[in-house]
Amino acid sequence: MNKSLEIWLRPCMSGALYVGSNVLCSVISFMFIPILTRIMSQNDYGIVSTYTSAVSLLYVVVGISLDSTMILAYKDFKEESDDYISSILYLSLIWFILFFLVSVIFCSFIKIKLPQSLVFFALFHAFGRYLQSLFLQKLIFLRNAFVYFITNVGITFLSVSLSTTMCYMADTNKYLFKIWGESSVYIVFSISILFILIKQWNFVYNKKFWKKALSFSLPHVFHSASLYILNQSDRLMISAIIGFEQTAIYGVIFSFGMIPQMFASAFSNVYAPYCVDKMNSQKYSDIKRVTFFSILGFSILTAEILLLSPEFIRLFTPQSYWIGIPMLIPILLSAFCEFIYLVFVLQEKYYNKVAMLSIATIVSAIVNISLNMLFIPYFGAIGAAYTTLIAKIICTFMHFCVAKRLNSKTFSAQQIMYVVFFIIFISIVSHLLLDRVLLRWVIGVLVGFFSLFLCIKK
Repeated sequence: MNKSLEIWLRPCMSGALYVGSNVLCSVISFMFIPILTRIMSQNDYGIVSTYTSAVSLLYVVVGISLDSTMILAYKDFKEESDDYISSILYLSLIWFILFFLVSVIFCSFIKIKLPQSLVFFALFHAFGRYLQSLFLQKLIFLRNAFVYFITNVGITFLSVSLSTTMCYMADTNKYLFKIWGESSVYIVFSISILFILIKQWNFVYNKKFWKKALSFSLPHVFHSASLYILNQSDRLMISAIIGFEQTAIYGVIFSFGMIPQMFASAFSNVYAPYCVDKMNSQKYSDIKRVTFFSILGFSILTAEILLLSPEFIRLFTPQSYWIGIPMLIPILLSAFCEFIYLVFVLQEKYYNKVAMLSIATIVSAIVNISLNMLFIPYFGAIGAAYTTLIAKIICTFMHFCVAKRLNSKTFSAQQIMYVVFFIIFISIVSHLLLDRVLLRWVIGVLVGFFSLFLCIKK
Protein backbone atom coordinates (compact mmCIF):
# COMPACT_ATOMS: atom_id res chain seq x y z
CA MET A 1 0.00 0.00 0.00
CA ASN A 2 1.17 3.53 -0.81
CA LYS A 3 2.72 5.04 2.34
CA SER A 4 0.97 8.42 2.00
CA LEU A 5 -2.36 6.66 1.49
CA GLU A 6 -1.76 4.56 4.59
CA ILE A 7 -1.02 7.71 6.64
CA TRP A 8 -4.43 9.12 5.70
CA LEU A 9 -6.32 5.82 5.80
CA ARG A 10 -5.42 4.85 9.37
CA PRO A 11 -6.88 7.95 11.11
CA CYS A 12 -9.92 7.78 8.80
CA MET A 13 -10.53 4.16 9.81
CA SER A 14 -10.10 5.03 13.48
CA GLY A 15 -12.41 8.01 13.11
CA ALA A 16 -15.02 5.82 11.43
CA LEU A 17 -14.89 3.34 14.32
CA TYR A 18 -15.15 6.10 16.93
CA VAL A 19 -18.07 7.73 15.11
CA GLY A 20 -19.64 4.34 14.43
CA SER A 21 -19.32 3.43 18.10
CA ASN A 22 -21.07 6.57 19.29
CA VAL A 23 -23.70 6.38 16.56
CA LEU A 24 -24.49 2.77 17.42
CA CYS A 25 -24.67 3.55 21.14
CA SER A 26 -27.12 6.37 20.45
CA VAL A 27 -29.13 4.27 17.99
CA ILE A 28 -29.38 1.45 20.55
CA SER A 29 -30.63 3.91 23.18
CA PHE A 30 -33.13 5.50 20.76
CA MET A 31 -34.44 2.11 19.66
CA PHE A 32 -35.73 1.55 23.18
CA ILE A 33 -37.25 5.02 23.74
CA PRO A 34 -40.60 4.10 22.05
CA ILE A 35 -40.77 0.99 24.25
CA LEU A 36 -39.83 2.71 27.52
CA THR A 37 -42.17 5.68 27.04
CA ARG A 38 -45.05 3.24 26.51
CA ILE A 39 -44.38 0.64 29.23
CA MET A 40 -43.43 3.20 31.91
CA SER A 41 -45.54 5.95 33.37
CA GLN A 42 -44.27 9.51 33.03
CA ASN A 43 -43.61 9.50 36.78
CA ASP A 44 -41.43 6.36 36.53
CA TYR A 45 -39.61 7.69 33.46
CA GLY A 46 -38.98 10.96 35.29
CA ILE A 47 -37.47 9.10 38.27
CA VAL A 48 -35.13 7.18 35.93
CA SER A 49 -34.14 10.42 34.21
CA THR A 50 -33.41 12.04 37.59
CA TYR A 51 -31.38 8.99 38.68
CA THR A 52 -29.34 9.19 35.44
CA SER A 53 -28.54 12.84 36.18
CA ALA A 54 -27.45 11.95 39.72
CA VAL A 55 -25.15 9.18 38.41
CA SER A 56 -23.57 11.68 35.99
CA LEU A 57 -22.72 13.99 38.88
CA LEU A 58 -21.46 11.15 41.09
CA TYR A 59 -19.27 9.94 38.22
CA VAL A 60 -17.18 13.08 38.60
CA VAL A 61 -16.89 12.75 42.37
CA VAL A 62 -16.14 9.01 42.73
CA GLY A 63 -13.29 9.21 40.24
CA ILE A 64 -12.10 12.72 41.22
CA SER A 65 -11.65 13.31 37.48
CA LEU A 66 -8.53 11.14 37.33
CA ASP A 67 -9.65 9.83 33.94
CA SER A 68 -9.11 13.37 32.62
CA THR A 69 -5.38 13.03 33.40
CA MET A 70 -4.86 10.42 30.69
CA ILE A 71 -3.43 13.17 28.50
CA LEU A 72 -0.56 13.40 31.05
CA ALA A 73 0.19 9.69 30.70
CA TYR A 74 0.99 10.11 27.01
CA LYS A 75 2.35 13.66 27.15
CA ASP A 76 4.56 13.72 30.26
CA PHE A 77 5.00 9.99 31.10
CA LYS A 78 4.94 8.36 27.70
CA GLU A 79 7.54 5.72 28.62
CA GLU A 80 5.83 5.00 31.95
CA SER A 81 2.22 5.23 30.83
CA ASP A 82 1.19 1.78 32.13
CA ASP A 83 2.74 2.45 35.53
CA TYR A 84 1.02 5.83 35.64
CA ILE A 85 -2.42 4.37 34.81
CA SER A 86 -2.09 1.56 37.36
CA SER A 87 -1.02 4.06 40.02
CA ILE A 88 -3.96 6.43 39.50
CA LEU A 89 -6.32 3.45 39.34
CA TYR A 90 -5.06 2.40 42.77
CA LEU A 91 -5.58 5.97 44.01
CA SER A 92 -9.13 6.14 42.65
CA LEU A 93 -10.01 2.76 44.20
CA ILE A 94 -8.88 3.95 47.65
CA TRP A 95 -10.86 7.17 47.24
CA PHE A 96 -14.01 5.30 46.11
CA ILE A 97 -13.93 2.98 49.14
CA LEU A 98 -13.63 5.96 51.51
CA PHE A 99 -16.36 7.90 49.69
CA PHE A 100 -18.67 4.88 49.72
CA LEU A 101 -18.25 4.39 53.49
CA VAL A 102 -18.95 8.07 54.16
CA SER A 103 -22.05 7.87 51.94
CA VAL A 104 -23.35 4.82 53.84
CA ILE A 105 -22.95 6.65 57.16
CA PHE A 106 -24.53 9.82 55.79
CA CYS A 107 -27.54 7.97 54.31
CA SER A 108 -28.22 6.29 57.65
CA PHE A 109 -29.03 9.73 59.14
CA ILE A 110 -31.29 11.10 56.40
CA LYS A 111 -34.57 10.04 54.84
CA ILE A 112 -35.27 10.10 51.12
CA LYS A 113 -38.51 9.45 49.24
CA LEU A 114 -36.95 6.70 47.11
CA PRO A 115 -35.35 3.43 48.33
CA GLN A 116 -31.90 3.96 49.86
CA SER A 117 -30.59 1.04 47.81
CA LEU A 118 -30.71 3.38 44.80
CA VAL A 119 -28.00 5.52 46.40
CA PHE A 120 -25.64 2.55 46.62
CA PHE A 121 -26.51 1.41 43.10
CA ALA A 122 -25.83 4.95 41.88
CA LEU A 123 -22.39 4.97 43.53
CA PHE A 124 -21.32 1.65 42.00
CA HIS A 125 -22.90 2.64 38.68
CA ALA A 126 -20.92 5.89 38.69
CA PHE A 127 -17.65 4.12 39.56
CA GLY A 128 -18.29 1.63 36.74
CA ARG A 129 -18.72 4.54 34.33
CA TYR A 130 -15.47 6.05 35.61
CA LEU A 131 -13.57 2.78 34.99
CA GLN A 132 -15.14 2.54 31.55
CA SER A 133 -13.99 6.09 30.76
CA LEU A 134 -10.46 5.36 32.03
CA PHE A 135 -10.27 2.21 29.94
CA LEU A 136 -11.64 3.90 26.81
CA GLN A 137 -9.28 6.87 27.21
CA LYS A 138 -6.35 4.46 27.30
CA LEU A 139 -7.60 2.82 24.08
CA ILE A 140 -7.92 6.22 22.38
CA PHE A 141 -4.30 7.17 23.03
CA LEU A 142 -3.17 3.66 22.04
CA ARG A 143 -5.12 4.17 18.77
CA ASN A 144 -6.96 0.89 19.44
CA ALA A 145 -10.24 1.93 17.85
CA PHE A 146 -11.55 -1.61 17.32
CA VAL A 147 -11.44 -2.63 21.01
CA TYR A 148 -12.90 0.81 21.86
CA PHE A 149 -15.79 0.07 19.49
CA ILE A 150 -16.50 -3.38 20.94
CA THR A 151 -16.29 -2.21 24.56
CA ASN A 152 -18.41 0.91 24.16
CA VAL A 153 -21.15 -0.70 22.06
CA GLY A 154 -21.16 -3.90 24.11
CA ILE A 155 -21.70 -2.14 27.45
CA THR A 156 -24.40 0.11 26.00
CA PHE A 157 -26.30 -2.77 24.39
CA LEU A 158 -26.16 -4.97 27.49
CA SER A 159 -27.23 -2.19 29.89
CA VAL A 160 -30.10 -0.92 27.73
CA SER A 161 -31.46 -4.32 26.68
CA LEU A 162 -31.22 -5.90 30.15
CA SER A 163 -32.77 -2.92 31.94
CA THR A 164 -35.62 -2.64 29.41
CA THR A 165 -36.35 -6.38 29.65
CA MET A 166 -36.46 -6.23 33.45
CA CYS A 167 -38.65 -3.13 33.29
CA TYR A 168 -41.07 -4.83 30.86
CA MET A 169 -41.38 -7.94 33.05
CA ALA A 170 -42.05 -5.96 36.24
CA ASP A 171 -45.65 -5.38 37.31
CA THR A 172 -44.98 -2.48 39.69
CA ASN A 173 -42.14 -0.06 40.44
CA LYS A 174 -40.82 -0.37 36.89
CA TYR A 175 -38.32 2.40 37.52
CA LEU A 176 -36.54 0.21 40.08
CA PHE A 177 -36.07 -2.65 37.63
CA LYS A 178 -34.88 -0.24 34.92
CA ILE A 179 -32.26 1.18 37.29
CA TRP A 180 -31.21 -2.22 38.68
CA GLY A 181 -30.76 -3.69 35.20
CA GLU A 182 -28.64 -0.81 33.92
CA SER A 183 -26.53 -0.52 37.08
CA SER A 184 -25.76 -4.25 37.25
CA VAL A 185 -23.97 -4.15 33.87
CA TYR A 186 -21.63 -1.38 35.02
CA ILE A 187 -21.04 -3.10 38.37
CA VAL A 188 -20.05 -6.36 36.63
CA PHE A 189 -17.84 -4.41 34.20
CA SER A 190 -16.07 -2.55 37.01
CA ILE A 191 -15.36 -5.80 38.89
CA SER A 192 -14.12 -7.47 35.68
CA ILE A 193 -11.84 -4.62 34.62
CA LEU A 194 -10.36 -4.34 38.13
CA PHE A 195 -9.69 -8.09 38.20
CA ILE A 196 -7.98 -7.98 34.78
CA LEU A 197 -5.84 -4.95 35.60
CA ILE A 198 -4.83 -6.28 39.02
CA LYS A 199 -3.51 -9.42 37.32
CA GLN A 200 -1.61 -7.36 34.72
CA TRP A 201 -0.18 -4.54 36.85
CA ASN A 202 1.30 -3.94 40.28
CA PHE A 203 -0.78 -1.40 42.16
CA VAL A 204 1.76 0.69 44.00
CA TYR A 205 1.98 4.16 45.48
CA ASN A 206 4.03 6.53 43.33
CA LYS A 207 4.40 10.01 44.75
CA LYS A 208 5.44 11.54 41.43
CA PHE A 209 2.39 10.16 39.61
CA TRP A 210 -0.09 10.94 42.37
CA LYS A 211 1.17 14.49 42.84
CA LYS A 212 1.04 15.24 39.12
CA ALA A 213 -2.37 13.58 38.68
CA LEU A 214 -3.98 15.31 41.66
CA SER A 215 -2.57 18.72 40.71
CA PHE A 216 -4.38 18.29 37.38
CA SER A 217 -7.51 16.41 38.47
CA LEU A 218 -8.55 18.27 41.63
CA PRO A 219 -9.10 21.61 39.85
CA HIS A 220 -10.64 19.58 37.04
CA VAL A 221 -13.16 18.10 39.51
CA PHE A 222 -14.67 21.56 39.94
CA HIS A 223 -14.76 21.97 36.18
CA SER A 224 -16.32 18.55 35.57
CA ALA A 225 -18.79 18.86 38.45
CA SER A 226 -19.81 22.31 37.22
CA LEU A 227 -20.12 20.97 33.69
CA TYR A 228 -22.38 18.16 34.82
CA ILE A 229 -24.41 20.59 36.93
CA LEU A 230 -24.68 22.71 33.81
CA ASN A 231 -25.93 19.71 31.82
CA GLN A 232 -27.90 17.76 34.43
CA SER A 233 -29.16 20.22 37.05
CA ASP A 234 -32.19 21.00 34.87
CA ARG A 235 -33.69 17.55 35.41
CA LEU A 236 -32.91 17.51 39.12
CA MET A 237 -34.46 20.95 39.63
CA ILE A 238 -37.49 20.23 37.44
CA SER A 239 -38.13 17.09 39.52
CA ALA A 240 -37.81 19.07 42.77
CA ILE A 241 -39.85 22.13 41.71
CA ILE A 242 -42.50 20.76 39.32
CA GLY A 243 -42.47 16.96 39.41
CA PHE A 244 -41.23 13.80 37.70
CA GLU A 245 -43.77 14.04 34.82
CA GLN A 246 -42.21 17.25 33.49
CA THR A 247 -38.76 15.71 33.98
CA ALA A 248 -39.85 12.77 31.81
CA ILE A 249 -40.84 15.10 28.95
CA TYR A 250 -37.63 17.10 29.29
CA GLY A 251 -35.56 13.89 29.45
CA VAL A 252 -37.06 12.46 26.24
CA ILE A 253 -36.63 15.71 24.28
CA PHE A 254 -33.14 16.08 25.71
CA SER A 255 -32.29 12.60 24.38
CA PHE A 256 -33.36 13.60 20.86
CA GLY A 257 -31.66 16.99 21.14
CA MET A 258 -28.40 15.39 22.19
CA ILE A 259 -28.05 13.35 18.96
CA PRO A 260 -25.20 15.67 17.85
CA GLN A 261 -23.36 14.82 21.07
CA MET A 262 -22.49 11.36 19.79
CA PHE A 263 -20.63 13.03 16.92
CA ALA A 264 -19.07 15.55 19.30
CA SER A 265 -17.79 12.71 21.47
CA ALA A 266 -16.39 10.85 18.45
CA PHE A 267 -14.82 14.09 17.21
CA SER A 268 -13.13 14.64 20.58
CA ASN A 269 -11.74 11.09 20.53
CA VAL A 270 -10.03 11.73 17.19
CA TYR A 271 -9.33 15.46 17.62
CA ALA A 272 -7.59 15.25 21.03
CA PRO A 273 -4.68 12.94 20.10
CA TYR A 274 -4.42 14.62 16.66
CA CYS A 275 -4.09 18.07 18.21
CA VAL A 276 -1.62 16.92 20.86
CA ASP A 277 0.64 15.55 18.10
CA LYS A 278 0.30 18.68 15.95
CA MET A 279 0.81 21.07 18.86
CA ASN A 280 3.90 19.18 19.95
CA SER A 281 5.31 19.76 16.45
CA GLN A 282 3.82 23.31 16.29
CA LYS A 283 1.83 22.64 13.11
CA TYR A 284 -0.91 25.10 14.05
CA SER A 285 -2.20 25.71 10.52
CA ASP A 286 -3.17 22.04 10.24
CA ILE A 287 -5.18 22.28 13.47
CA LYS A 288 -6.81 25.52 12.30
CA ARG A 289 -8.03 23.95 9.05
CA VAL A 290 -9.36 20.79 10.74
CA THR A 291 -11.05 22.86 13.47
CA PHE A 292 -12.96 25.05 11.01
CA PHE A 293 -14.23 22.19 8.85
CA SER A 294 -15.19 20.21 11.95
CA ILE A 295 -17.25 23.10 13.35
CA LEU A 296 -18.81 23.71 9.94
CA GLY A 297 -19.74 20.04 9.58
CA PHE A 298 -21.23 19.96 13.07
CA SER A 299 -23.28 23.10 12.34
CA ILE A 300 -24.76 21.46 9.22
CA LEU A 301 -25.64 18.35 11.23
CA THR A 302 -27.29 20.52 13.92
CA ALA A 303 -29.20 22.46 11.24
CA GLU A 304 -30.55 19.24 9.72
CA ILE A 305 -31.72 17.97 13.12
CA LEU A 306 -33.34 21.34 13.89
CA LEU A 307 -35.33 21.19 10.67
CA LEU A 308 -36.23 17.49 10.53
CA SER A 309 -36.39 16.05 14.05
CA PRO A 310 -39.87 17.22 15.27
CA GLU A 311 -41.54 14.55 13.13
CA PHE A 312 -39.28 11.83 14.54
CA ILE A 313 -40.31 12.79 18.07
CA ARG A 314 -43.96 12.43 17.05
CA LEU A 315 -43.15 9.06 15.50
CA PHE A 316 -41.19 7.61 18.43
CA THR A 317 -43.10 8.91 21.47
CA PRO A 318 -46.70 9.01 22.74
CA GLN A 319 -48.65 12.23 22.19
CA SER A 320 -48.23 13.26 25.84
CA TYR A 321 -44.53 14.01 25.10
CA TRP A 322 -45.15 16.21 22.03
CA ILE A 323 -45.66 19.30 24.18
CA GLY A 324 -41.88 19.33 24.65
CA ILE A 325 -40.99 19.70 20.94
CA PRO A 326 -40.31 23.49 21.22
CA MET A 327 -37.51 22.65 23.68
CA LEU A 328 -35.51 21.13 20.82
CA ILE A 329 -34.16 24.49 19.64
CA PRO A 330 -32.45 25.60 22.91
CA ILE A 331 -31.25 22.04 23.62
CA LEU A 332 -29.67 21.67 20.16
CA LEU A 333 -28.10 25.12 20.34
CA SER A 334 -26.66 24.14 23.73
CA ALA A 335 -25.13 21.05 22.10
CA PHE A 336 -23.64 23.27 19.39
CA CYS A 337 -22.07 25.56 22.02
CA GLU A 338 -20.64 22.52 23.76
CA PHE A 339 -19.02 21.31 20.54
CA ILE A 340 -17.27 24.65 19.98
CA TYR A 341 -16.26 24.67 23.63
CA LEU A 342 -14.41 21.33 23.12
CA VAL A 343 -11.96 23.07 20.78
CA PHE A 344 -11.07 25.70 23.37
CA VAL A 345 -10.96 23.35 26.37
CA LEU A 346 -8.38 21.10 24.71
CA GLN A 347 -5.92 24.00 24.65
CA GLU A 348 -6.52 24.74 28.33
CA LYS A 349 -5.81 21.10 29.15
CA TYR A 350 -2.74 21.00 26.89
CA TYR A 351 -1.21 24.07 28.55
CA ASN A 352 -2.29 22.74 31.98
CA LYS A 353 -4.49 25.78 32.74
CA VAL A 354 -7.05 23.71 34.60
CA ALA A 355 -7.80 26.45 37.16
CA MET A 356 -8.89 28.80 34.38
CA LEU A 357 -10.89 25.94 32.89
CA SER A 358 -12.71 25.42 36.19
CA ILE A 359 -13.50 29.09 36.80
CA ALA A 360 -15.36 29.49 33.50
CA THR A 361 -17.43 26.35 34.05
CA ILE A 362 -18.21 27.14 37.71
CA VAL A 363 -19.46 30.63 36.78
CA SER A 364 -21.70 29.11 34.08
CA ALA A 365 -23.07 26.49 36.48
CA ILE A 366 -23.93 29.17 39.06
CA VAL A 367 -25.67 31.22 36.36
CA ASN A 368 -27.63 28.14 35.24
CA ILE A 369 -28.82 27.20 38.74
CA SER A 370 -29.74 30.81 39.57
CA LEU A 371 -31.75 31.25 36.36
CA ASN A 372 -33.40 27.84 36.85
CA MET A 373 -34.63 28.91 40.29
CA LEU A 374 -36.14 32.03 38.74
CA PHE A 375 -37.68 30.62 35.55
CA ILE A 376 -38.65 26.97 36.20
CA PRO A 377 -41.53 27.87 38.58
CA TYR A 378 -43.04 30.17 35.91
CA PHE A 379 -42.09 28.59 32.56
CA GLY A 380 -41.51 24.95 33.50
CA ALA A 381 -39.17 22.68 31.55
CA ILE A 382 -38.83 24.98 28.53
CA GLY A 383 -37.55 27.71 30.87
CA ALA A 384 -34.85 25.30 32.04
CA ALA A 385 -33.86 24.58 28.43
CA TYR A 386 -33.34 28.27 27.65
CA THR A 387 -31.49 29.03 30.89
CA THR A 388 -29.06 26.21 30.08
CA LEU A 389 -28.50 27.71 26.63
CA ILE A 390 -27.71 31.11 28.17
CA ALA A 391 -25.27 29.50 30.62
CA LYS A 392 -23.54 27.53 27.86
CA ILE A 393 -23.13 30.63 25.70
CA ILE A 394 -21.42 32.34 28.66
CA CYS A 395 -19.28 29.23 29.26
CA THR A 396 -18.20 28.98 25.60
CA PHE A 397 -17.36 32.69 25.41
CA MET A 398 -15.22 32.53 28.57
CA HIS A 399 -13.32 29.50 27.29
CA PHE A 400 -12.86 31.26 23.94
CA CYS A 401 -11.24 34.23 25.71
CA VAL A 402 -8.86 31.93 27.60
CA ALA A 403 -7.96 29.87 24.50
CA LYS A 404 -7.31 33.04 22.47
CA ARG A 405 -4.80 34.19 25.07
CA LEU A 406 -3.08 30.79 25.17
CA ASN A 407 -2.77 30.16 21.43
CA SER A 408 -4.90 31.93 18.84
CA LYS A 409 -3.13 30.20 15.93
CA THR A 410 -5.20 27.01 16.18
CA PHE A 411 -8.58 28.56 15.24
CA SER A 412 -10.10 31.54 13.45
CA ALA A 413 -12.61 33.60 15.45
CA GLN A 414 -13.98 35.12 12.25
CA GLN A 415 -14.68 31.76 10.64
CA ILE A 416 -16.37 30.51 13.80
CA MET A 417 -18.63 33.59 13.87
CA TYR A 418 -19.78 32.90 10.28
CA VAL A 419 -20.83 29.42 11.36
CA VAL A 420 -22.58 30.79 14.48
CA PHE A 421 -24.64 33.24 12.38
CA PHE A 422 -25.64 30.37 10.07
CA ILE A 423 -26.92 28.20 12.93
CA ILE A 424 -28.80 31.14 14.51
CA PHE A 425 -30.53 31.77 11.17
CA ILE A 426 -31.55 28.10 10.84
CA SER A 427 -32.87 28.13 14.43
CA ILE A 428 -35.12 31.11 13.66
CA VAL A 429 -36.36 29.44 10.47
CA SER A 430 -37.05 26.19 12.35
CA HIS A 431 -39.01 28.05 15.04
CA LEU A 432 -41.11 30.02 12.55
CA LEU A 433 -41.88 26.92 10.46
CA LEU A 434 -42.52 24.50 13.33
CA ASP A 435 -46.06 23.84 12.07
CA ARG A 436 -45.14 24.05 8.35
CA VAL A 437 -43.82 20.53 7.97
CA LEU A 438 -43.44 20.38 4.17
CA LEU A 439 -41.66 23.73 3.82
CA ARG A 440 -39.35 22.91 6.75
CA TRP A 441 -38.40 19.56 5.20
CA VAL A 442 -37.80 21.14 1.78
CA ILE A 443 -35.36 23.61 3.38
CA GLY A 444 -33.72 20.73 5.27
CA VAL A 445 -33.23 18.72 2.07
CA LEU A 446 -31.84 21.77 0.24
CA VAL A 447 -29.36 22.45 3.06
CA GLY A 448 -28.30 18.79 2.90
CA PHE A 449 -27.77 18.80 -0.87
CA PHE A 450 -25.90 22.11 -0.75
CA SER A 451 -23.62 20.77 1.97
CA LEU A 452 -22.98 17.60 -0.04
CA PHE A 453 -22.14 19.72 -3.09
CA LEU A 454 -19.61 21.76 -1.06
CA CYS A 455 -18.00 18.57 0.28
CA ILE A 456 -17.59 17.14 -3.22
CA LYS A 457 -16.25 20.43 -4.54
CA LYS A 458 -13.71 20.75 -1.73
